[in-house]
Amino acid sequence: MPPVGGIAGWWSADRLSGGLSDGASIVVAPDLSGNGIHAMQTDNSHQPIFKTNILNGNPVMRFDGSSQWLTCAASTLHAETSGMTVLVVSVPRATVSGTPRIISRGTGSNHYSISPNASSAGRAIYYAPSSTTTISADPASGVSGTANILGLTMAGTTGSTLYYRRDGAQRALGTIGTAGTGDTTSQLAFGSDGTATDLWNGDIAEVMIWQRVLNSSELSTAESYLGTKYGITLSSGFTFSDDFNRSDAASTGNGWAASLNALPIVSNQLGVSGPTVASVYDLVPGVATTAAQYAQATVIARPTASVTDPMVVVRYVNATADGSGGNPDAYFGRYNVSAGAWQLFRATGGVSTSIGSFTESAPALPYTIRIEAQGSTIRLLGNSVQKLSVTDSTLTAGRRLGVSMRYTVAGDTAQRVDNFIGGDL
Repeated sequence: MPPVGGIAGWWSADRLSGGLSDGASIVVAPDLSGNGIHAMQTDNSHQPIFKTNILNGNPVMRFDGSSQWLTCAASTLHAETSGMTVLVVSVPRATVSGTPRIISRGTGSNHYSISPNASSAGRAIYYAPSSTTTISADPASGVSGTANILGLTMAGTTGSTLYYRRDGAQRALGTIGTAGTGDTTSQLAFGSDGTATDLWNGDIAEVMIWQRVLNSSELSTAESYLGTKYGITLSSGFTFSDDFNRSDAASTGNGWAASLNALPIVSNQLGVSGPTVASVYDLVPGVATTAAQYAQATVIARPTASVTDPMVVVRYVNATADGSGGNPDAYFGRYNVSAGAWQLFRATGGVSTSIGSFTESAPALPYTIRIEAQGSTIRLLGNSVQKLSVTDSTLTAGRRLGVSMRYTVAGDTAQRVDNFIGGDL
C-alpha cells in the first residue's frame, strides 16, 4: 500500500516484474497504483538496466545518460487542472552537464520536470506552460553517488506557486506564469524528456505521483516512508509554529522573545487593539540552524490609520541571547496599504532601506504573507504567490525570525496575526 492514499501513479525498482537479475534490461516498470500507467521501453537499445542492492539493500533502475529512458504512453498525469505532487528517489552517477531530466512530462507548451541544472549549480524544476515561469534553483548542488528524495507540488493554475523539495524540506519555488490547457498527447518519461534528449545519467529507485497537492502532514508521511526505505536522512533543521490558541495574556510566551515590546495574546491571535501611545512591537522566536530561512503568518486584521500591515522577519541579527535590544538588523516583508504595494526592506543599524516593491491592490483579509531568504535571494509571497524576488547580500549571518507590528498613531485599531510558521528552508 502507498504511504498516502489516492496515489495516481507509482513505480518502484523493487517491484519490477520478471524476477530480474543484476544488469538485466528493463522492459516494463509496472504502475503499482492500479491505474495502468506502465513505464516501458520496447527498443532494447534504449532500455535501462536493473541494479541490485544499491540503496539500503534496495534495487534501482540505472540510466546511462546517452541512450536509455522509459516512457508512459499518453499519460494523463498533468497538473493544469487539479494540481500535482511528485516524489522521486534518485542518485546522480556523473557530474551534471546540461539539464538532464530525472522525470518529465510533456514537451513544448505544457511541461513539468525534476532536473539537475549545471548552469545554476543546483537542482532546478521547470514548469513551462504557454508563458514563462520563473523557478529558483536549489542552493545545494547534486552530489554524484548521493541519493536524494526530490519532489514538487503545484496547483497548476496561473499565478500559483510551484514548490521544490529535497529530503523533506522546501528548497526553492517559482510562480506559474500562465497555466497550460493540458497536453494529452505528451508522455510521462523517466530518464529523459521523452524525445531522446536531456538524458539522465544516474539511478531512479522509486517515483510517486498524486494528482493533487498533498498537505504538510501527507508530505511528511510519504517522505518519511521513502527516507526509511532507502536510508536517506531527512532535513532536521529548525522549525517553529504557533497557532496562539491559548488564554489571553500580556506576554506571548511559548518560546517567543520580545525585541522591543511584548505582544499579547488576544482572542487566540497575536496583536493588540488601540495602544495609548505610539509603539513598536517585535517578536523573535528561537534560533534557526542556518541563514536559509522562511517566516509566514496569516494577517487577520489591519490598522485603520495609515500604518503598514503586520510584517514577517528573517535573518534577524542581534548579539543578545533573547533577541532583545531593539534596532535589529533583518529583512522584513509587508503589505503597505497607503502605498498600495508589497514591500521588502533591509534594516541595518536602525535604518530601513527599501530593496523591492510590487504595486497591487490590497489583499482581502485574511491573507498569508511569507518571506524567504536563500543565499542572496530574498523573496516575498502573498497567499502563496510570489510577489517579489530580489538579490541582496548585505545580511548573511542572522539566525532569528519572527513578526513585527508597528503603531505610529496612538489609538490605531487592532493589528492581528495568526498561525505563524517559520524555520530553515
